Amino acid sequence: MPTAIVVGAGAAGAAAAHALLDGGASVVLLEARGRTGGRTHTEVHDNVAWDLGGSWIEGCGEDEHGEMNPMTLLAGAYGVPIATKSDRGGGGVVIGRDRAKLERSGENASRASLSAARRAHRAAMAAVHAAKAALEADASLPDMPVGDVYDEAMAAGKPLTGRAAAWAAHLREYDEGYWGAPFATLSTRHYDLEDGYSGGHAFAYGGYGSVVVRHVAAAVAKGASLTLNAPVMKVAAAAGGAAVTVTLADGREFAADGAVVTAPLGVLKGGGVAFEPPLPAAAAAAVRRLGVGQFNKVVVQFEER
Repeated sequence: MPTAIVVGAGAAGAAAAHALLDGGASVVLLEARGRTGGRTHTEVHDNVAWDLGGSWIEGCGEDEHGEMNPMTLLAGAYGVPIATKSDRGGGGVVIGRDRAKLERSGENASRASLSAARRAHRAAMAAVHAAKAALEADASLPDMPVGDVYDEAMAAGKPLTGRAAAWAAHLREYDEGYWGAPFATLSTRHYDLEDGYSGGHAFAYGGYGSVVVRHVAAAVAKGASLTLNAPVMKVAAAAGGAAVTVTLADGREFAADGAVVTAPLGVLKGGGVAFEPPLPAAAAAAVRRLGVGQFNKVVVQFEER
């Protein structure tokens, strides 16, 4: 029976473990943290589940090939109900920066200011997508930051002042938050490279992390061996790639026919895992050039609705 080591017990690690098990391999899962789930992590406080990591199931419908988001399918398979935006209802609140006043769905805000900001923002984003199309059509054109294109388009439009300018800044920050990085650092040529699924986005009752944790548990139930608190420091392949030895921070070693490393990009960029021999030049360049966004969450719980 072939043997395999999977580094990381998050969503990617769970998927790799299941694929290897289904292919007849013996699998060892090594997870650096003291828990499974990876970057989907749910904590429960006051009987309410809070997703500290990923929380959206992006697109609950089928894509152009008739395939569904695997996370939607997994939630159903493990009996985790999901709620789309339509299930939860509309509305929302805006918290003012200068006072603790709540304004529900813009009822007390200037609709004219918000409309002006939306028009300007949409026009600027249209300029970004037009520039992206031009760059895709001519590979010889130099790339540029999304922020340069956006700022130029905003400057060319009708000037915004007061509340309209504040709304426009918020709309930009919202889009930047989606990527976890400011427009000034994003490539126009490679902007918005997503092949998503159709349908509404959804939350998982009990937390997104509960879906991934169940998927890891299912791999263990199939026969995978799971070791927590096992940060990997080195992955060494024998000459010819006939075998792999994985070394942990505490010196323990695991040997197998092959390994799948699903450690987060940030860990790889920081050199947290050494590879012998070094990664191929193309893979090392991809790790070096890809950026890692940062997304902070603040959970606010109100005493009453």
